[in-house]
Amino acid sequence: MKKLFFIGLYLILFVVIANAQTDSTFYYYQGGKIYLHYNKSVIHLTLKPDCAINENDLHADDLHYYRNHQPNGSEILLENYEPFSPIPESVLNKYMSDSRFANVGYTLERNGHLFYTKNLFIVRLKENITWDEFERLLDDNACQITEVCSWLERQYVISVGNRNDDLINISNLFFESGLFEYSAPNFLWVNAFNSNDTYYSQQWALKNTGQDGGTLGIDINIEKAWTITQGSANIKVAVVDDGVDLTHPDLVLNLLSGYDPTGNNSAGDHVWNFEKHGTACAGIIAAATNNIGVVGVAPYSKIIPIHSGSSEGGNDPYSASNGISWACQHGADVINASWGGGTPLDILDLAINYANSDGRNGKGCVIVAASGNNNSSNVDYPSNLYDVISVGAIDRCGVRSGRVDAILETQPCDPWDDNARPGSSYGEGLSVVAPGTNIYTTDRQGTKGFNHSIGANGNYYASFWGTSAACPHVSGVAALMLSINPNLTSQEVRDIIEQTAKKTRKDVYYYTDTIGHPNGEWNKYMGYGLVDAHCCSTKGCFQFHLREFNDVLL
Repeated sequence: MKKLFFIGLYLILFVVIANAQTDSTFYYYQGGKIYLHYNKSVIHLTLKPDCAINENDLHADDLHYYRNHQPNGSEILLENYEPFSPIPESVLNKYMSDSRFANVGYTLERNGHLFYTKNLFIVRLKENITWDEFERLLDDNACQITEVCSWLERQYVISVGNRNDDLINISNLFFESGLFEYSAPNFLWVNAFNSNDTYYSQQWALKNTGQDGGTLGIDINIEKAWTITQGSANIKVAVVDDGVDLTHPDLVLNLLSGYDPTGNNSAGDHVWNFEKHGTACAGIIAAATNNIGVVGVAPYSKIIPIHSGSSEGGNDPYSASNGISWACQHGADVINASWGGGTPLDILDLAINYANSDGRNGKGCVIVAASGNNNSSNVDYPSNLYDVISVGAIDRCGVRSGRVDAILETQPCDPWDDNARPGSSYGEGLSVVAPGTNIYTTDRQGTKGFNHSIGANGNYYASFWGTSAACPHVSGVAALMLSINPNLTSQEVRDIIEQTAKKTRKDVYYYTDTIGHPNGEWNKYMGYGLVDAHCCSTKGCFQFHLREFNDVLL
């Protein structure tokens, strides 16, 4: 009996090892092997010169695309709409048989980074090898030299031609011939844009790697969006709040002239000692990149700071309405309102309607507001207005932020969040959700911020919370979209944000077609789902370049 058990165990191990081998490969580096894993949820396509592709072709298999940032726009990546779900080989084979593509395959992954191969690899011939030997190997494998290195002797770029052979195997074959010092694929890196800001690794909202018990991939998909755009100085986001720290080292480069409708003449700065909320919101939207501290969603866009009230001393709806209308008149593209809950007022309605209809030369300012933090089944005013994108909050595991009903939903992964705060408000007016638990962002400098530490560490706060934190993530995404396509109307921006949202945690939340919610399946706790910066940017890019699709995919 034991013998049969061990035979069965060996067979299982053999199957596992065999499967593992089909899911992995290797290439040579410094004479040794570097092992890579195939990420089968993403495939890459290399469009042949003078060939065209259109949007319908790329969406036919329920996949969404994003292009690698190559000058000719010929590199395309297709990803499953369901995160981490494999794309069937039948779909891969369909693209491999399409004569418009020179190279097709699954992407590769190592240490959490994605990359893929084209039809090129790089070799360096050993000194004692004759040219005849080199040419014979090229001919035997139908390869050709496409480039001779100008700065390093005996280094060549080799093409496998317009065919779908496994380029890594060919590169390995060349190395194993003994003719070369090295031979390696010309990998193209996906998500090459990240940030070397000090606390970037802790910004799970931008890149969730499972930090502190989170769930991999529960984030706004920012690094893929950054392969398309990191924002534009032409796009301005008004932070209508309790002011913004005008000298903060991580914000100062992106701050424009502001306004104070409260009469305190602050030019958009904080006024009272307890004001710090607006600085936290501004950092999420557009903290500068690759310098210090944190990075914003749209780090090359600009902030218009507006001091319209106090986060603890009370928000003045009249001042808020003046702040919104002033922002509209002074070129704001997006207006962030991380507040709400007061009784509805005509003056605020009118200001929002004015900005939405007259802003951006009639295209409308995009207005984003927090759904509220009182666990209510009705989102707060003014986020319940039709012209406003209402944003709820989730934690790093994709569960509604705050103290929620763990029987109807599930236990949040942050016990502090669960026990200490009421849940993110939800219901009919909710558009989308965004990260809103323990968000790392900029803080008012010195002891007047959330973090009372003195010095550089005191300029940042690790626990900004709730729909106030979720809201600016969506404002930043809107800024990215308008950076690509400034001709989008406010309604088009809203539609794209809602249509492309990720249906996260389908094991907990049931999304369904719902009357009054025309942009896809919807859930009362999640709205249309988690905002997806990459999909929003991609769809905006598609609309912007629609006329050019007849020539080549951009």
